[in-house]
This record gives sequence, structure tokens and C-alpha cells, in this order.
Amino acid sequence: HLDNPPQRFYERHNGLITSFAVNPKFDLVASSESGERPSIHIWEIVSCNTLKIIRTSHLLGIVQLRFSSKGDLVFSTAADLNSSIQVSDINSGMELAFRNTSSIRTFELVSSPCSNNLFITLKANRLDVWRIDSTSLINEWFIDDKELIKGSCMIGAVFINYKFRGQVTNDILLMTSYTQLLVIRDREVIHSVNLAK
Repeated sequence: HLDNPPQRFYERHNGLITSFAVNPKFDLVASSESGERPSIHIWEIVSCNTLKIIRTSHLLGIVQLRFSSKGDLVFSTAADLNSSIQVSDINSGMELAFRNTSSIRTFELVSSPCSNNLFITLKANRLDVWRIDSTSLINEWFIDDKELIKGSCMIGAVFINYKFRGQVTNDILLMTSYTQLLVIRDREVIHSVNLAK
């Protein structure tokens, strides 16, 4: 009956599902699992058919997944001791790049809406901007807690993209625990507002 369409469930994971992302360009989902050497599953939203299962180099469960702006790459971070990040190609199902970062846990992963190969990772004390170049994962720049109000930590970040002097910017809006907002361009804080005042 049309009033009660049947529910469908994706049931191909071996462990608990820990994260998922919806593709911005296609009717696809990426979902990840807990456990050692977790996989990323790429599947169709409507049919729940599996398109690819991507094996990762992460040692423990994946905690964040994001698609690139064109939807052909998936970025992942894990709960392992080195807070690893990986970039995978959803068409080939292959890992393009992998990197361990540090023992401090990554709690946010944000992909750029205007640049297919750019994303940021956020930790309590550090924001990193990453670029995938073929099979290399390059740390473009970072900003750490020395730029913040003493005692605060980073709690959220988004890309702000707009045309500036004929080029699209990849500025970042960063919020801290003391309601400080920073606009960052190429590692430089270009504007700062304290919302608590």
C-alpha cells in the first residue's frame, strides 16, 4: 500500500555501523563500521544494493565519513591511537591516500563544497587543512590553540566559500568553546569576534 511503503535496511556490515554520509551528487550512501580494519560500504539509497566495499588501513572503527564535492571521493577518520585519515575513490574502491596524524582524537571532518580535493580535520586543540594530490595526502596548513582565547578549545568549523578578487576562497569559520568566532584564510586569522561580549 502506498501509505505504508516497505522499509529496507542495509545489512552487509560485519560490525556496528559507526558513521554514514550521503553523497551530494548521486543517490548513494557511504557507511562505516566498528572493529579492526573496518570497511566503508558504498550503496544505493533506494535499493540498498552494495556498489563497493572499500577496505581501509584504519586500525579501529571509523568515526567520521564525508564525500568530496563531486561525490567521487570519500574521506574517513578513525578512532585508532594515531587518529588516522584516509581518502578513497568510490568508483575503483581503492585507497588513494592514508596518514596517521596524532594521538589526539579527530572529532570533526569537513569537506570543501567548492574544491573536490580539500577537507579539514578538527581536534580540540588543532585545525588541519588537507589536500589530496593524486595519491598523496598533503597538510596544506594548520592552526592550533595558540591562536585562541586562553583555556578554550575548538568546537566546530565550516568552509566559507565566495568569490574574492575573481577567485573562489576556501576561508574557514572556526568556533571555540568560549564563543570566539575566527575567520581564517591561508592560516591567517583575518577576523575575530567574541560572541560573549
